[in-house]
Amino acid sequence: MPSASTVDEKAARQGKLLVSRLYALMKTAQLHEPTNAASERALAHVVNVLSGTDRKEEVYLRLKGDHLYCGETRLTIDIEGFHGLFWFVEEMQKRGIGGLLFDEAVRPQEISRFAYLFVQFDAQGPNPYETFAAHMTNARISGIEIEPLREEITVRDAPLDLKEMAKETYARAVSAATEVMLNAKMGKAVGFGRAKRLVQSLVDLLLQEEHVLLGLTTLRCHDAYTQNHSVNVCILSLMLASRLGYSKKQL
Repeated sequence: MPSASTVDEKAARQGKLLVSRLYALMKTAQLHEPTNAASERALAHVVNVLSGTDRKEEVYLRLKGDHLYCGETRLTIDIEGFHGLFWFVEEMQKRGIGGLLFDEAVRPQEISRFAYLFVQFDAQGPNPYETFAAHMTNARISGIEIEPLREEITVRDAPLDLKEMAKETYARAVSAATEVMLNAKMGKAVGFGRAKRLVQSLVDLLLQEEHVLLGLTTLRCHDAYTQNHSVNVCILSLMLASRLGYSKKQL
C-alpha cells in the first residue's frame, strides 16, 4: 500500500501538470478558434493529464487563501510552472471561483467549452461567480463543477517559513516583470503598482535574512530569462544599496 507521502507527491505532480496544461489551453484559446490545430493539441494535453489520474474519483482543484490545492495537497511553487499557477489563482479569484471539480466522465468538448468561456468571460461585472455559473449551464458543461470562493478561505494560512515566503515573493516578482514587459510590448498602459508592492516585499525580506534572498538569484527559468535577470538585478541592486547604508524608504 503506498505511503501518505507517496500519494501526496503523486497528487502534487498531477495537480501541477494539470494546471500547467490548463494554462496552456486557455492561453491558446485567447489566440485561436477551438478547431485550430494548436487548440486541439492543447486540449489533448489536458485530456491526457486527466486520463492519467485515478478516474474512479473526480479531480478537485481548490483555493485556500492564495494557495491552490489538488484535493488535500497544496501545489507548491516551482520555477518552471509559477506563471501558470499564479495566473490560474488570480483568474479564479477574479471570477469568485474557489473550487473546480472535473468529473471522471468529463468530455473533451466540455473542457474546450469551459476554457473558451473562462478566458472570454468579463470578470469585471457584478456577481461574477453567479454569472459565470449561469454561462456554464447555458453552455451545457455538466462534467465540470465550480464552487464559490468563500470568505473563510481568502485568509492566508499559517505563516510560511522564511525560505518558502522568499521563494513565493521571487516568483511573484518574475510574474510582475512578465506582465510589465508584455503590456509595454502590446502598447498597453504599464501599471507599476504591483511591481512597487513586490519590491517592498523584497526589501522586507532583505532586511530579515539577506542570505535567503541572495540564494534565490541562482534560480533559472529558460522560458523567462529576461524576467529572471531583471528580478536578480533588482535584488543585487537592493543588497548593494543596503550595504551602502540606504534607508528602507530609499531602498
